[in-house]
Amino acid sequence: MAGPPSGDRIIAVGTVLEDRGAGIAHPPFSEFAAHLFDRAARAPTQALAATRLRVAGLDLRLVSEDRGLLDAYAGRFAGTAGHSHTASSGRLDVALHGLAALRLPSMPSWEPPAGETGADARRDDGFLSVSGGGYDASYQAAPPVWTLFDRASGRALQLAGQADALPPWDIGAPCRLPIHHALRRSGWRLAHAGTLGRDGTGVLIAGLGGAGKSGTVLAGALDGLTTVGDDYVALGLEADRVVARAVYSHVKQDAAGIDRQGLGDQLGPGDRPNWQGKYELPLAAIAPGALVEALSIRAVVLPRRGPGEGTGWRRCGALEAMRALGLSSLTQLPETLREGFADYARLLRRLPAFRLDLGSAPAGVAEAVSRLIEAVR
Repeated sequence: MAGPPSGDRIIAVGTVLEDRGAGIAHPPFSEFAAHLFDRAARAPTQALAATRLRVAGLDLRLVSEDRGLLDAYAGRFAGTAGHSHTASSGRLDVALHGLAALRLPSMPSWEPPAGETGADARRDDGFLSVSGGGYDASYQAAPPVWTLFDRASGRALQLAGQADALPPWDIGAPCRLPIHHALRRSGWRLAHAGTLGRDGTGVLIAGLGGAGKSGTVLAGALDGLTTVGDDYVALGLEADRVVARAVYSHVKQDAAGIDRQGLGDQLGPGDRPNWQGKYELPLAAIAPGALVEALSIRAVVLPRRGPGEGTGWRRCGALEAMRALGLSSLTQLPETLREGFADYARLLRRLPAFRLDLGSAPAGVAEAVSRLIEAVR
């Protein structure tokens, strides 16, 4: 996986597959990735469980020897195993394996051979990303996890020491990198942003961590507005209109936000803050009916803490919106700045941008956002 969702962006690392022999200690990355996918394809099928969902238009199939991991992941997606109203944006098969399933004695690693021109490899503080030869991959060292994506087939592989030996942020956004790559393959994007809407029309809520995205989404959802998520959403064009689709089913909020929204009674004895000190709550439980499959996006909103009690909005520049959405998303996902900004610019040029000055009273958020949606509808 690429590092913590609030950390630096990455691309891939390594040394060598133990069983390849000294003669090919540094194979081309395409050969290394193909070898791991081949091993995954030969994992004993009788020991595997599978789950199928439609997530953000993707026909998602998860396979693993760890049934508990599949169930935990399935509970975090906003997808459904039944009928979906969203058009298909492709298929994604993700194999979630530990080393034993691939009959590997230890975590394989890879390093660019001298003079390789077929892969772009970047490294940063224990994380690494590689792109080339038809594959995209990320590696993190602690705990060691490979995430690989085959562009041609739409298959992905998540390889850990054990299937569930994953970093603490993983469960907050399962399969984030495979979904990111699969959406790009179909012309969509995974964006680090929230949403609020009404009657199928909505606004995109963008900003760096701590800007108030999740608190804004939660306040609106509790007061009658709909959403397709507070943290990651799928963005694309349908009939030349920007559309956001739901990916995940939970919202994140720190203890102060829980108190401010009056949600203390929603926390059970076993609920604990995540690695960022935030609680992760299922929207279906705290705001029934608020989570919808898709919204037609008509504006970008940049929240920030205002000086007063009431919440209000005002126009701001497109460059400010581009920075808020682009920088926030590109620090979370492995790709070049040029590609990322070009894609976000293609979407944002269709949308006006507004500053949302958040007041101290959560009840005013839904009313202010509703007025804005009506103004841009």
